[in-house]
Amino acid sequence: MADSLKPETIGKHFTLISGVLDDAIRDGIISSNPASLVKMPRAKEKFKGNTLTAGEAKTLLTAAKDAGEPIYTAILLPVVYGLRRSEVCGLRWQDIDFDNGAMHICNTVVKGDMKYIEEERTKTKKSDRVIALVDFTVPHLKALKDEQLAAGLTLDKVCRWSNGDDIKHDYISKKFNKLLKANALPSIRYHDLRHTAASLLIVSGATPQQTQEFLGHETVSTTMNIYAHCLNEAKIETAILCS
Repeated sequence: MADSLKPETIGKHFTLISGVLDDAIRDGIISSNPASLVKMPRAKEKFKGNTLTAGEAKTLLTAAKDAGEPIYTAILLPVVYGLRRSEVCGLRWQDIDFDNGAMHICNTVVKGDMKYIEEERTKTKKSDRVIALVDFTVPHLKALKDEQLAAGLTLDKVCRWSNGDDIKHDYISKKFNKLLKANALPSIRYHDLRHTAASLLIVSGATPQQTQEFLGHETVSTTMNIYAHCLNEAKIETAILCS
């Protein structure tokens, strides 16, 4: 079980099995409970996502902009909007409403064992969310849309190559890692850009509930478990400023 299940899940199985064996003792079937000899796996430490500072995030965005499309947009979206990689690859122009200043996260592209799978659904029901467009990203997104139209492309995915081909997950990860290395930035995962967006949001004063809605977490407790350290840092910074 330890090879494939979390310690918490194993604990639930253990409780059930141990209870059944206790019943067997009461019924006179066995004389002792062998489950009492089991050494349970230790619970893993709570996950703490790595993040970039505001300055490091700005350096990365500048480097990505110099590198051009499609990597710039593929990095801009998670840094500013906290999108997952599947959401970045699945974002369509029809999901962006410039008139009302909103972006609907509702379509994903995931990497399967044999092929890429596109679904008009998100990781969870709560992940299907509407995010307000951030002002400084709007000119770029509008210009990118105009470029794709001028190139004779039908408006489909936001992040794609100049010939209309979709970008792939592996390309994003490899290019992202090269940009980090070339600019002496911390070695983090692409998914950590989502954590960066969340931490910057929290430090700027967003509440846990606002951050939950922004990221599309199922519950606010999920947000708190992952970003409690960011909330503590924000409180410390506030205390220092007020002292």
